[in-house]
Amino acid sequence: MDQIDNAIAKDREGNNFISPEDIKKLKDKQDGDYYLTSLLIEPFVQNNGNDAAIQIDFILKQYKSFTFRKFQKEIGGDIFLSRKIFLLKKKYTFIFNGDAMGKSMQGAGGAIVTGAAMQSILDRNRSHRNQMLTPERWLFETYRDLNYIFKSFQGNMIISIYLAILDDATGLLYYMNCDHPATAIYRDKVAGYIDNPMDYPKLGMSFGPRFFRVRLFKLEEGDVLVGGSDGRSDLFMEEDGVNTVYSMDDEHFLRIVEKCNGRIPDIYETIQKMGKIADDITLFSLQYMPEKNPRNKLTKKEEEKIKFIFLKFEDRKKIKAKIKQMKKVLKINPENTDAMENLSELYYIIKLYKRSQYYAFRVLWIAPWNLKALLLYVKTSVKRQDYANATSAYEMLTFRYPDKISYHIKFAELKMKVRGYAHALKIINEVLEVKPEEKRASVLKKQIISRIGQR
Repeated sequence: MDQIDNAIAKDREGNNFISPEDIKKLKDKQDGDYYLTSLLIEPFVQNNGNDAAIQIDFILKQYKSFTFRKFQKEIGGDIFLSRKIFLLKKKYTFIFNGDAMGKSMQGAGGAIVTGAAMQSILDRNRSHRNQMLTPERWLFETYRDLNYIFKSFQGNMIISIYLAILDDATGLLYYMNCDHPATAIYRDKVAGYIDNPMDYPKLGMSFGPRFFRVRLFKLEEGDVLVGGSDGRSDLFMEEDGVNTVYSMDDEHFLRIVEKCNGRIPDIYETIQKMGKIADDITLFSLQYMPEKNPRNKLTKKEEEKIKFIFLKFEDRKKIKAKIKQMKKVLKINPENTDAMENLSELYYIIKLYKRSQYYAFRVLWIAPWNLKALLLYVKTSVKRQDYANATSAYEMLTFRYPDKISYHIKFAELKMKVRGYAHALKIINEVLEVKPEEKRASVLKKQIISRIGQR
């Protein structure tokens, strides 16, 4: 409750008398506090993710607006950030939308905490160590750090967030949603949702899933990602002369996105016409328009043909002939991932693991969503005793497929190879909490404890 509301409530109880002059002084002081708070929030609302391929638009309107002296300002709990970051020598677009609990000062406090924390996290990306993280690991560390901060408030401050990074070159979106409204994709004049808002609870809650999950979505040319806070659905509507809060259903929002062709100003205007917005509101969009690749492309017939060239079980002479054919394909189109994938598997069969690893890596550079190539990369890395890269790749698998227990166990085994015993034990303990009957995990736990005891 605001200072003025508190004073008026006391006056109604007959505890004291509040004169108009006193109310004016209180309002001036309150608006001064609001003004200073609004100045603290402003640096953390930024849109620096635009370039030729990525067009980001957003509207952020806090519910509480006020006038202080000659300034028209607003405060609330919504925050939006976009920026370019670099990971593993690739450029990514980072987008973040948060909605802190409470309106006015309480929500603003959450927005300031979040903004300051995110600014620190983004500044850390300039370091070599942070630029060498995989996208999955970067998202995990960002989530972990933010959640740790909000847990310290012991439930007195929580926030829903949408956190994503987009691989600018490939269009692969890595994202997570902590009880934030679902994000829509507008493609070919049709809108649909791409995420599950209940993957995680709001930051600051004492419960959550055992294993961290990163979801993936491949953006195509012309796609528009549309999201925002829950203020987009909460409206004051008048019924029989009484104001009630109306919550727009998810399907209704999709129809608005379609009607407005994914354009944020038009979506905001349409929502405003339906009724008075009853909460802080953020609306954002990201349109993906990658540069055209001028390199030669194979015809559809040629693309189909190479799918039948590759046969796994052949003698070495025929395999070498297949390798030559695949290399001819790559001369025509150096980015043909089918040919690279085939080369990786062919070289693996004839035990040329370095070459196999190289081609698997090339596939992942162009098509990082390719599961087969990722598994090939892991296998070849292990064969070459390149345990650092094998461990990193297996961690990606555990983040993408957290429900697959075998990935977690293999990840723990690889952590042992690089003497990461404490991390390996943590992984195995988490596996046994989810699946106590897992014999392989129990055996591995004894081995890890034994290794730790020998150090």
